[in-house]
Amino acid sequence: MVLVVNINPGAVAGGSGGQYFVGDFDGVQFTADSDSLVPADADGNVDLRHCLWLDWGRDYYAAVSFSNAPENRRIMIGWMNNWDYANSLPTSPWRSSMSLAREVELAMVDGLPRLVQRPVLPLDCGEPALTIQNMGLRDSLLPLPDAVPGSAQLIEPRSCPARHGALRSGFSAHRAGAPQRFSASMP
Repeated sequence: MVLVVNINPGAVAGGSGGQYFVGDFDGVQFTADSDSLVPADADGNVDLRHCLWLDWGRDYYAAVSFSNAPENRRIMIGWMNNWDYANSLPTSPWRSSMSLAREVELAMVDGLPRLVQRPVLPLDCGEPALTIQNMGLRDSLLPLPDAVPGSAQLIEPRSCPARHGALRSGFSAHRAGAPQRFSASMP
Protein backbone atom coordinates (compact mmCIF):
# COMPACT_ATOMS: atom_id res chain seq x y z
CA MET A 1 0.00 0.00 0.00
CA VAL A 2 1.21 3.52 -0.80
CA LEU A 3 0.19 6.69 1.02
CA VAL A 4 0.76 9.94 -0.90
CA VAL A 5 1.14 13.19 1.04
CA ASN A 6 1.20 16.42 -0.97
CA ILE A 7 3.06 19.08 1.00
CA ASN A 8 3.63 22.80 0.74
CA PRO A 9 6.10 24.13 1.62
CA GLY A 10 8.83 21.62 2.29
CA ALA A 11 9.41 19.63 -0.91
CA VAL A 12 12.89 18.56 -1.94
CA ALA A 13 13.07 21.07 -4.85
CA GLY A 14 11.41 23.83 -2.82
CA GLY A 15 7.79 24.79 -2.31
CA SER A 16 5.19 22.22 -3.33
CA GLY A 17 5.75 18.51 -3.88
CA GLY A 18 4.51 15.01 -3.26
CA GLN A 19 6.02 12.55 -0.82
CA TYR A 20 4.99 8.91 -0.49
CA PHE A 21 5.21 6.20 2.14
CA VAL A 22 5.01 2.43 1.71
CA GLY A 23 3.20 0.54 4.44
CA ASP A 24 0.00 -1.16 5.59
CA PHE A 25 -3.54 0.19 5.94
CA ASP A 26 -6.02 -1.65 8.17
CA GLY A 27 -9.03 0.38 7.08
CA VAL A 28 -8.52 2.95 9.84
CA GLN A 29 -4.82 3.60 10.30
CA PHE A 30 -1.83 3.65 7.94
CA THR A 31 1.42 2.28 9.37
CA ALA A 32 4.51 3.20 7.35
CA ASP A 33 7.29 0.67 6.82
CA SER A 34 10.44 1.73 8.65
CA ASP A 35 12.26 1.96 5.29
CA SER A 36 9.83 4.71 4.24
CA LEU A 37 10.68 6.91 7.20
CA VAL A 38 13.68 9.21 7.44
CA PRO A 39 14.95 9.89 10.95
CA ALA A 40 15.38 13.47 12.10
CA ASP A 41 18.67 14.71 13.49
CA ALA A 42 19.07 16.03 17.04
CA ASP A 43 17.65 19.42 15.98
CA GLY A 44 14.57 17.86 14.38
CA ASN A 45 15.79 18.40 10.80
CA VAL A 46 15.27 15.81 8.07
CA ASP A 47 17.53 15.41 5.04
CA LEU A 48 14.89 15.75 2.30
CA ARG A 49 17.11 13.94 -0.20
CA HIS A 50 16.42 10.68 1.66
CA CYS A 51 12.62 10.99 1.59
CA LEU A 52 10.56 9.14 -1.02
CA TRP A 53 9.36 11.70 -3.59
CA LEU A 54 6.86 11.27 -6.41
CA ASP A 55 8.97 13.65 -8.49
CA TRP A 56 12.23 15.50 -7.88
CA GLY A 57 11.26 18.60 -9.89
CA ARG A 58 9.42 21.74 -8.79
CA ASP A 59 6.27 21.23 -10.87
CA TYR A 60 4.47 18.10 -9.69
CA TYR A 61 2.04 18.69 -6.83
CA ALA A 62 -1.43 17.58 -5.69
CA ALA A 63 -1.01 14.20 -7.36
CA VAL A 64 -4.03 11.93 -7.55
CA SER A 65 -4.27 8.37 -8.79
CA PHE A 66 -6.99 6.41 -10.52
CA SER A 67 -7.55 2.70 -10.11
CA ASN A 68 -9.54 0.25 -12.23
CA ALA A 69 -7.73 1.16 -15.44
CA PRO A 70 -7.50 -1.67 -17.96
CA GLU A 71 -5.25 -4.51 -16.82
CA ASN A 72 -5.49 -3.25 -13.18
CA ARG A 73 -3.07 -0.40 -13.84
CA ARG A 74 -2.90 2.61 -11.50
CA ILE A 75 -2.62 5.95 -13.29
CA MET A 76 -1.42 9.15 -11.57
CA ILE A 77 -1.45 12.80 -12.62
CA GLY A 78 -0.29 15.91 -10.80
CA TRP A 79 -0.60 19.67 -11.01
CA MET A 80 2.25 21.13 -13.07
CA ASN A 81 2.87 24.10 -10.85
CA ASN A 82 4.22 25.16 -7.48
CA TRP A 83 2.71 27.50 -4.90
CA ASP A 84 6.05 29.31 -4.71
CA TYR A 85 5.21 31.00 -8.04
CA ALA A 86 1.71 29.84 -9.05
CA ASN A 87 0.23 33.33 -9.08
CA SER A 88 3.06 34.99 -10.97
CA LEU A 89 3.52 32.81 -14.06
CA PRO A 90 3.66 34.98 -17.18
CA THR A 91 2.24 32.29 -19.47
CA SER A 92 -1.17 31.82 -21.00
CA PRO A 93 -3.40 29.92 -21.71
CA TRP A 94 -1.74 26.74 -20.43
CA ARG A 95 -0.77 27.98 -17.01
CA SER A 96 -1.31 25.38 -14.27
CA SER A 97 -1.86 22.41 -16.54
CA MET A 98 -1.95 18.82 -15.39
CA SER A 99 1.11 16.63 -15.88
CA LEU A 100 1.44 13.79 -18.31
CA ALA A 101 -0.29 10.71 -16.96
CA ARG A 102 2.03 8.19 -15.31
CA GLU A 103 1.47 4.53 -14.63
CA VAL A 104 2.69 3.79 -11.10
CA GLU A 105 3.32 0.52 -9.31
CA LEU A 106 5.28 -0.85 -6.39
CA ALA A 107 8.42 -2.72 -7.36
CA MET A 108 11.45 -3.97 -5.49
CA VAL A 109 14.41 -1.61 -6.00
CA ASP A 110 17.64 -2.55 -4.25
CA GLY A 111 15.64 -4.88 -2.02
CA LEU A 112 13.11 -2.22 -0.95
CA PRO A 113 9.56 -1.58 -2.18
CA ARG A 114 9.55 1.64 -4.18
CA LEU A 115 7.07 3.42 -6.41
CA VAL A 116 8.19 3.19 -10.03
CA GLN A 117 6.65 5.27 -12.79
CA ARG A 118 6.46 5.36 -16.55
CA PRO A 119 4.53 7.67 -18.85
CA VAL A 120 1.20 6.38 -20.08
CA LEU A 121 1.32 5.93 -23.82
CA PRO A 122 -1.32 7.92 -25.66
CA LEU A 123 -4.46 6.13 -26.68
CA ASP A 124 -5.25 5.69 -30.33
CA CYS A 125 -7.62 8.55 -31.00
CA GLY A 126 -8.75 7.13 -34.33
CA GLU A 127 -7.36 10.06 -36.30
CA PRO A 128 -5.28 9.33 -39.36
CA ALA A 129 -1.55 9.63 -38.79
CA LEU A 130 0.93 11.33 -41.08
CA THR A 131 3.91 9.03 -41.45
CA ILE A 132 7.04 9.99 -43.33
CA GLN A 133 9.59 7.26 -43.81
CA ASN A 134 13.03 7.26 -45.33
CA MET A 135 13.19 11.01 -45.54
CA GLY A 136 16.63 12.02 -46.67
CA LEU A 137 18.69 13.99 -44.19
CA ARG A 138 18.65 17.62 -45.20
CA ASP A 139 18.03 21.04 -43.79
CA SER A 140 14.50 21.63 -44.99
CA LEU A 141 10.97 22.28 -43.83
CA LEU A 142 8.20 19.71 -43.81
CA PRO A 143 4.78 21.25 -43.17
CA LEU A 144 2.43 19.13 -41.09
CA PRO A 145 -1.36 19.06 -41.52
CA ASP A 146 -3.28 21.90 -39.88
CA ALA A 147 -4.20 21.10 -36.31
CA VAL A 148 -7.72 21.22 -35.01
CA PRO A 149 -7.91 24.29 -32.74
CA GLY A 150 -7.47 23.31 -29.11
CA SER A 151 -6.13 19.86 -29.88
CA ALA A 152 -2.81 18.34 -28.97
CA GLN A 153 -0.46 17.00 -31.59
CA LEU A 154 1.64 13.89 -31.08
CA ILE A 155 4.98 14.01 -32.87
CA GLU A 156 7.21 10.95 -32.69
CA PRO A 157 10.53 11.68 -34.36
CA ARG A 158 12.73 8.68 -34.98
CA SER A 159 16.15 9.06 -36.42
CA CYS A 160 19.12 6.89 -37.30
CA PRO A 161 21.70 9.52 -38.31
CA ALA A 162 24.72 7.21 -38.06
CA ARG A 163 23.25 4.89 -40.66
CA HIS A 164 23.44 7.73 -43.18
CA GLY A 165 26.81 9.09 -42.12
CA ALA A 166 25.46 12.06 -40.17
CA LEU A 167 26.91 13.02 -36.81
CA ARG A 168 23.58 14.25 -35.45
CA SER A 169 20.00 14.90 -36.43
CA GLY A 170 17.06 16.76 -34.98
CA PHE A 171 13.81 18.50 -35.60
CA SER A 172 12.21 21.81 -34.88
CA ALA A 173 8.49 22.40 -34.48
CA HIS A 174 6.75 25.76 -34.43
CA ARG A 175 3.51 27.33 -35.49
CA ALA A 176 3.74 29.55 -38.55
CA GLY A 177 3.77 33.19 -37.55
CA ALA A 178 4.15 32.38 -33.85
CA PRO A 179 7.24 33.16 -31.78
CA GLN A 180 7.12 29.83 -29.89
CA ARG A 181 9.53 27.21 -31.15
CA PHE A 182 10.64 23.79 -29.93
CA SER A 183 13.86 22.18 -31.07
CA ALA A 184 15.51 18.89 -30.26
CA SER A 185 18.61 17.20 -31.53
CA MET A 186 19.90 13.69 -31.16
CA PRO A 187 23.64 12.99 -31.11
